[in-house]
Amino acid sequence: MNVSEMLKEEAMKFGLCVGWTDEWGSPTKEQLVEMYIKGLDFCILHNYPSNEFIKQHFGEIAIQKGVYTDMKVDVLNPPTAILNGECSGTIILTGFVSRDIHVRHNSKVKIIVRDFAKAFIRVYDNAHAIVENESASRCFVYKKGGMATISGNVLVRE
Repeated sequence: MNVSEMLKEEAMKFGLCVGWTDEWGSPTKEQLVEMYIKGLDFCILHNYPSNEFIKQHFGEIAIQKGVYTDMKVDVLNPPTAILNGECSGTIILTGFVSRDIHVRHNSKVKIIVRDFAKAFIRVYDNAHAIVENESASRCFVYKKGGMATISGNVLVRE
């Protein structure tokens, strides 16, 4: 059984909807990571796939798409950032970008927002996001668990 078939079978056990099941097809590993990002709510709800599975089967492909697991993360304007496991480091948003950042499990990350950047940060589980808005930009933190330490103009929603 290949990686795609293993993921589809496990997702169906979690109640994957008919639409996703019927459209699954035979995706490449790159496409599977894109599906993970697009269906992140489902994946978070079921803690699926496991962090070990992501590291074992997706490695550098996941990192290139902004999915980090148990690693040091120091990035500037990532297209998206999903921090799984025990990530640490710094994410800087600058310029005219608008980004979604998900800080999960036991990750601890510093997020710096500058210039005209916008940040939509979701904190889960036991994670800790240290958010610094160094400008008049819009910055939102949605706490679904975990902890947020903020400075500057940051709106926190529980």
